[in-house]
Amino acid sequence: MDSNISGDTPDLSRSQINRLGRRLRKAGTDGISDADRDLLERLVASHGPALAAVQDQLMQTLGVRVTSRTKTTGTLIEKLQRNQSMALSRMQDIAGARLVLEMTRVQQDQLVARIVELFPGAETMDRRAQPSHGYRAVHVVVQVDERFVEIQVRTVLQDLWAQLTERLGDAWGRGIRYGDPPDDPDALVGSGTTRQAFFDGLLHQAERIDAVESIAVDLLELEDFYRSTTATPENLRRLEELKQRHRSLEDETREFYRALGLLN
Repeated sequence: MDSNISGDTPDLSRSQINRLGRRLRKAGTDGISDADRDLLERLVASHGPALAAVQDQLMQTLGVRVTSRTKTTGTLIEKLQRNQSMALSRMQDIAGARLVLEMTRVQQDQLVARIVELFPGAETMDRRAQPSHGYRAVHVVVQVDERFVEIQVRTVLQDLWAQLTERLGDAWGRGIRYGDPPDDPDALVGSGTTRQAFFDGLLHQAERIDAVESIAVDLLELEDFYRSTTATPENLRRLEELKQRHRSLEDETREFYRALGLLN
């Protein structure tokens, strides 16, 4: 049995990992045996060298700040229970690195392209095109020494939204990250606002951020076009309206976070 594997054994086989995953899914966070908890912790720890290698290469090659983490055992078990068909050996975000920069989506795409060049065979998932309950970013999944490492590439606004949602999830139930209502949704937050209403407002902010970043791309494309041709008064008016719309949305979005004490 897997639980008899010696702690001196360097790696678990794929079949052993998948059997462990099935036991964890069945046992849940509270029912996990000490032996299986040790195996899971060993599995997580085995991703450490791959994660460190990815982080070092990103920082040295791209010259950017990179943070990293491995998932907790509780989070891994929750994910297995939420995704009943997922094999533990194929879970791609046990280890994760994150890059957060003040950048446009065009620059975000360029950064992702550079990361893919660094890690041949990398796979990308554009969570801007397919957001997950408001969450937007670009994920790049790479493999180092047969270990998956997920690299999250976020703009500053995408990261602010995700960080706030993570904090609320810790306080109001992690299910809000996957479309569930907050725990005790009618509980009041501040002056007369319920948890549910507050979170609905946060989801609205996710769409506002999407609009801000999308308009910024349109602005760049229009300005590039007008540099290469003669702009008509109508086109210039449209460009100015777009700029004003972008400034207004960006100011309102940043004010939302500033009010929450996340900026300045």
